[in-house]
Amino acid sequence: MSLLDLKENQVFILEKKKYEVINMVKYKEKSSHWFEYKIRSLDSGKYYHLNVELSFRIVLYEILDDEKVDLGLNVKFRDEEYEIFENGTGKVDAYYGITDVALNDIVTYYEYKSKSNNNKILSIEKWANKTEVSLGRVISLLDIN
Repeated sequence: MSLLDLKENQVFILEKKKYEVINMVKYKEKSSHWFEYKIRSLDSGKYYHLNVELSFRIVLYEILDDEKVDLGLNVKFRDEEYEIFENGTGKVDAYYGITDVALNDIVTYYEYKSKSNNNKILSIEKWANKTEVSLGRVISLLDIN
């Protein structure tokens, strides 16, 4: 199974739990691109984002509602310290499924790594009319089938 080519409604197993692909957004930034899949746990019905980069860095994000974070080089979120490790601007290059983006929409993103756990990531996405906050963790390819 290729994580760069998941299909709408496809079911896959991540860490021994089943998930269904709801939609996909392909982002482009300069000469690079990455994929963000909205997935739903078949056990709990909860929604997540699965980000897959061409380097196969994979992050599973829990979508957080009504969270606010002040941007900076270092941030504190839920009593944990994070430091910025990546930020930039992506453009929606392609998508499928029901989603709230359109082609060529622009997002400015900020990713912070936990100072105590390098696999824990805080993501902040600023869109034209909203800000999304997600808390994620790096996933191994071995955990997906």
